[in-house]
Amino acid sequence: MVTRWKRALLLLAGIALAVLLRKVLGRIALLLLVSGTLAYLLDPLARFFRRRTRLGEGPCAALAFVSAALALAVFLFCGVPVLIRQLTALAKAAPQLVESFGEQLTHMTAALGRAGLPDEAVSVLRAQAARLLDAGAQFLMDRLVTFARGVSSLGYLVFAPVLAFYMLRDKRRLFAFLTRLIPSSARRSVLRVGLSVRDAVGAYVMGQLMVSFVTGTLTGLGLLLIGIPSWLALGVTMMLCNLIPYFGPWLGAIPIVVFCASRGLPAVLGGVFVVFAAQQIEGLFVSPRVIGDMASLHPALVVLSLIAGGWIAGLPGMFYAVPAAVSLRAALRALRDARLEN
Repeated sequence: MVTRWKRALLLLAGIALAVLLRKVLGRIALLLLVSGTLAYLLDPLARFFRRRTRLGEGPCAALAFVSAALALAVFLFCGVPVLIRQLTALAKAAPQLVESFGEQLTHMTAALGRAGLPDEAVSVLRAQAARLLDAGAQFLMDRLVTFARGVSSLGYLVFAPVLAFYMLRDKRRLFAFLTRLIPSSARRSVLRVGLSVRDAVGAYVMGQLMVSFVTGTLTGLGLLLIGIPSWLALGVTMMLCNLIPYFGPWLGAIPIVVFCASRGLPAVLGGVFVVFAAQQIEGLFVSPRVIGDMASLHPALVVLSLIAGGWIAGLPGMFYAVPAAVSLRAALRALRDARLEN
């Protein structure tokens, strides 16, 4: 009886401590999640070096990180200056863009007035449209600032790669340690579920990365062909947004349409056609070959996962929502198969 009371008190104390330290624990959990993601993405490269060189885990992990760092340095040296120039040009064009929208709004309300709409209704529509435009611009600016702060956070820039390196170097030891924590009676079933989750998540993540890269590249090249100056910045934006299924392409298309609008209706139509063509090529030819049935999910489940992830953790939650759903489905399938075999 005393032991039960002690366990109950310890449980309550643990819950209270977790509630008090929820922000710190949340940041630590996010840091571990980012580190694990980085280690997971670099693991195929480390395995490649291990097959080619026959070196140990540590040197292969170091070679994988050095190769990734060199690739990042080449991108920063070659692509970032162009990207910065285009982003600077977009920032300078923003006031003109807002002014252009204001003029279009004035012409539209004037046309409504000539059509017989009362002046009071026209004034209300004009005020509501201006308020909506200001709110949208403020929302985008707030999200950009929040994302920039998160990316530039010292902990994620410094500690995440360090933790990812040790995870990659000591993954066998970590796997053995976690395996020993599983009761022997359930170890086989748990390992089977873990392998199924690993295969499903690996297929989804690698496929989604390739699909996003192809879609962003096609979008950027299409915008270059129709003469949009900021083609690289808009292509990179589409590439990042496309990591979020269903909602991502719409989010990536918004800045393309907005900045094409400053160049007239033909540019808007051209931008819409480029986005539509890139998405059709991705949906008809790339995704069916890259993302197999193991990693595919029903659209309703994807939408619900994205909504839940965004509600729980905002934008990072939307990035991790679908992999979590893929993991859950793979685990349930593995448990079902194990029950059928037994």
